[in-house]
Amino acid sequence: MTLYWLKMKREMLTWGLKADQLVAFLDHSGFDVLVCKTHKELREEYLTENNLDASLVVGENIVVATISQ
Repeated sequence: MTLYWLKMKREMLTWGLKADQLVAFLDHSGFDVLVCKTHKELREEYLTENNLDASLVVGENIVVATISQ
C-alpha cells in the first residue's frame, strides 16, 4: 500500500525507518529531537470536527530537531 501511495504521489522511496528507530538514528546522525509526532497525535492536536475525516499518511512522522552542539 505504501509503495502504491508513493507512486500515485510521484514520490520516490529510497529508504525508511521504523518509528521506534527514528530518535536513535537522528541522535547518531548528530541531531537532538525536540518533538516527534505520529499521524495519530497530529490528528488529535490539529484537526477539528470540521476536518476530522481528512486524510493523513499513516506511518509518516513529523520531527523537529536541532543540530547537536
